[in-house]
Amino acid sequence: MFIENLNERITYIRELLELATNDQFTIRKFWIAGFFNPRNFLTTIMQEVARKQRISIEKLTINFRIMSAYEKMFT
Repeated sequence: MFIENLNERITYIRELLELATNDQFTIRKFWIAGFFNPRNFLTTIMQEVARKQRISIEKLTINFRIMSAYEKMFT
């Protein structure tokens, strides 16, 4: 899910840059802090998951493990 959201944010920023390049930039406000602040970004993801699942955010945890250099990311 993190990679999917990261890809969406990258696409969003590219679209903003393309609009700005073509003098078509009319967006008044946008959220960009989450892209550069991983803690803020992960908190936002947890909030969205909690809302979709209709559960308390306190019940969510982020689990991770460090992969070896030879492991495939997606299996």
